[in-house]
Amino acid sequence: MYKFMVVEDDPESADQLKQFIGTYASSHDAEIDISWAPNASDVAADSTKWDLIFLDIDLPGYDGLEAASLIRSYDAITPIIFVTNLAQYAVRGYEVDALDFIVKPFSYKDVSMRLDKAMRLLENNVGRIVAVSTADGTRLLHANDILWAEVSGHYLVIHTAKSEYRMRESIARFEESLAPEPFVRISNHEVVNIEVIDRVQGNELVLVTGQTLYFSRSRRKDAVATILEHIGRSR
Repeated sequence: MYKFMVVEDDPESADQLKQFIGTYASSHDAEIDISWAPNASDVAADSTKWDLIFLDIDLPGYDGLEAASLIRSYDAITPIIFVTNLAQYAVRGYEVDALDFIVKPFSYKDVSMRLDKAMRLLENNVGRIVAVSTADGTRLLHANDILWAEVSGHYLVIHTAKSEYRMRESIARFEESLAPEPFVRISNHEVVNIEVIDRVQGNELVLVTGQTLYFSRSRRKDAVATILEHIGRSR
């Protein structure tokens, strides 16, 4: 089931948008749970993982653009569709990587077209979202964006193509949080995304990004078997 949030201070507009989303869900056989909030402050500070946010720009307190900037500081993933009275304000939404915008007064066709776009994105991004608690706060990552994770000192270091994140977590619990995504433990201190493995050479494992990691002697046999099994299922 998808979880959508509508942030709109006008109850009439909120009800109409929720009705259109419900109609879309029924006609497309989609399970969508719709929540509503009249202001953005609670949503921006909320730890709930939404699949899609409809965000009015003209809101009391935090306006929609300010709220989106705050959301993007810890969540670069969740699609945001702005709702506005004036199209020129919505253009600024692309500064926070907004998916699209709807200009009021909106019709079912307007909402349906944006939902088509959003659902394609959500379906293409199927995969586990991992909450990474760091010194800077909680970050949301797609599991398939993680290259590998390793224990370093008292921290678990999570490597992606763009950055790395440090958190206080055991590698065993982190590995459990990734299931059922295709990760394999190659040593007592490292877990690797099978999808980014380029080749195995003896005790070396080379990633498509060029990094070379090493199997531990005790884990190599089972790890290689897991990798080969996954490759066989993927073909």
